[in-house]
Amino acid sequence: MVVIIGVGAVSALGAGAAETWSGLRSGRRGGAIITRFDSAAFPCRAAALAPDPDPASLGVPPREAWLMGRSGLILLQAARQALAQSEMTAVRPAPDRLAFFAGLGAVDPDPADLQGAAEGSAPAGSLDLARFYREAYREIHPLWPLGMLNNVGFCLAAIQLGLEGENAVFSPGPEAGLRALVEAADSVRSGRSDGALAGGV
Repeated sequence: MVVIIGVGAVSALGAGAAETWSGLRSGRRGGAIITRFDSAAFPCRAAALAPDPDPASLGVPPREAWLMGRSGLILLQAARQALAQSEMTAVRPAPDRLAFFAGLGAVDPDPADLQGAAEGSAPAGSLDLARFYREAYREIHPLWPLGMLNNVGFCLAAIQLGLEGENAVFSPGPEAGLRALVEAADSVRSGRSDGALAGGV
């Protein structure tokens, strides 16, 4: 038998499951005009954006926060809520008996990460590919590609949470979060783990 004993949520209605449920029950809307980036070129300028996580309050150093990206930090924030609500805070299985599964989208690169390289390869206002590959590319942080891999944020969240059992991260798609839930249930039901955390961002 599989029982859900903890829930966490970060949504446009609030940074916690209680706030989200309260907002849904009261009919409150989470949509608003986009302010995180310039949306002038898009036909729709409104979205239901979740609040930005605060890495410091989650105990995540700046470098790790950069590697985790927004999705990984939201996963960590919601996961902490679920674990705090669960009975595992009192009697917690061994770390290698706790599984972790999540559906995560790819991390969007920050244009500022490439700004130095772009400016260095376009001194006259137009892109010079030869100059870019000869020297300007050095302005790109060597860990920049890692920041776009969803499994990096997932693994850093697992380390933060002390989850060392079987795990998997599923790439974006409408079924990714559901697949994580099914895998978690199967892991517990089969006896491969004593508890499992499942989520999706």
